[in-house]
Amino acid sequence: MDTNEFVSVGKWVHSLQGREDSPVILFKDQNIYDEDLYPGLKAEDFLLVIMNSCQREMLNFYGNDTICLDFTHGMNVYGFDLATILVLDDKRGVSSGFYFKQSARF
Repeated sequence: MDTNEFVSVGKWVHSLQGREDSPVILFKDQNIYDEDLYPGLKAEDFLLVIMNSCQREMLNFYGNDTICLDFTHGMNVYGFDLATILVLDDKRGVSSGFYFKQSARF
């Protein structure tokens, strides 16, 4: 979409806005500050939460029992952290969403 990865992600997210099947739950691009919309986040923070319809169904069905978070820190050259949201399906972890963030605070 673009040679700049940040611009490319922004274009991808905006292309999905308004679509019923959009996996984007929450997106905050860098250099945006809105305390009402993104409480606790600074202007330089990046946040992307994605979940497809199957993952949402798994979270709704199994999420009342156990929810786990698996963190991977500094997963790329930008220092992004990845949190994988997991629920237990017959005592096995099933991913039910992903959370990408560039910040020292999760």
